[in-house]
Amino acid sequence: MPHVTQARDRLPLRLFDFLAASGRREHIAAGRLVYQQGSPAQSFSLIVSGRISMFRTSEDGHSSVAAILTVGDAFGLFPLLMKRPRSHTGETIEDCDLIQISERELWELIDSNPSARRELIGFLSDRLGRAFDTLEEERRLPLARRLGKRLLEFSEFDDEVSLNQSRLAHQMGVSRNTIGTALKKMSGLGLVSTNYGRTVILDRPGLTRWVYGKN
Repeated sequence: MPHVTQARDRLPLRLFDFLAASGRREHIAAGRLVYQQGSPAQSFSLIVSGRISMFRTSEDGHSSVAAILTVGDAFGLFPLLMKRPRSHTGETIEDCDLIQISERELWELIDSNPSARRELIGFLSDRLGRAFDTLEEERRLPLARRLGKRLLEFSEFDDEVSLNQSRLAHQMGVSRNTIGTALKKMSGLGLVSTNYGRTVILDRPGLTRWVYGKN
């Protein structure tokens, strides 16, 4: 298993390793659906390698990205515990290795390890708080800055986003022309460049400052 980088919104490393040791490993190629919005939750997943885009599709068919998940992240835990249909669709951005853990396996692990149970409750509480923070942040940011944020997330490991404008529009739930206008604005500021269906981050610190209004 590759090294998992600790981050504030990811599972504690001890808890990740504890859960991963008891699950089923699965490899999923790039561009494949992991979970479908509205499907029953029968397991949750840990990401061992790769990245996954989590998005939600509205009743009128528009999709918007909620998060880009990567190594060390867990997803599908809330609907599994709440016995509710999945609220988002998960699609692999690149080849991914996942650990799948069923509801039965999860409760057996929780019952057998009080320390892991406490860590899991803390993780869930932290995730819930961050969800509220993210919702408030999304309400404040204009479309162009929300797109800039998504580009930063998509290019976490390099400075290139290999998605054309149509794909970005689909991910953001807006028109291609709207995405084109936003990219043109960022390009004019020297933050990104676009060419042949890809976007390159030219100035990551500058784009970060611009997205969060710190310039």
